[in-house]
Amino acid sequence: LLLSDAAARVTAQESKRTQAMESVPYLDISRLKNTKQQVQSVQSFGLLFLMFNCEKAPFNNPKVRQALHYGLNTDKLVDIVFDGNAEAATSYLQTTHPDYIKASTQYPYDPDKASALLKEAGVTELKFELLATDHDWVKESAPLILES
Repeated sequence: LLLSDAAARVTAQESKRTQAMESVPYLDISRLKNTKQQVQSVQSFGLLFLMFNCEKAPFNNPKVRQALHYGLNTDKLVDIVFDGNAEAATSYLQTTHPDYIKASTQYPYDPDKASALLKEAGVTELKFELLATDHDWVKESAPLILES
């Protein structure tokens, strides 16, 4: 049974129409647990990342790209979108992967630094089009990214 709609998958699992499901929406985990469903959290290769068109303004300026990274509150994103069931990436691989190497540059949330970098770059208002896949967790992340 293939159900692409997250709500339909949860309803099917709750009603025992299905025996198992993957990609449980984070906000429905406690709902399923309340029906005595066994819910297991496993590490996935899901990775939310940003790619920029560095050929065109404003992202042809490295300071603007850095500002966007400093302006993203990843802790808030993890708490709201993933209900605390994720962690900010420090590499393209999970920390448990045998080939994991932590990226040499990290961008902790620092809105003041983000503003300063935009000012240095001469950008008074950062506007851009955000293209995203249609995975639920990516769509749920997009508004917080744009809000940043």
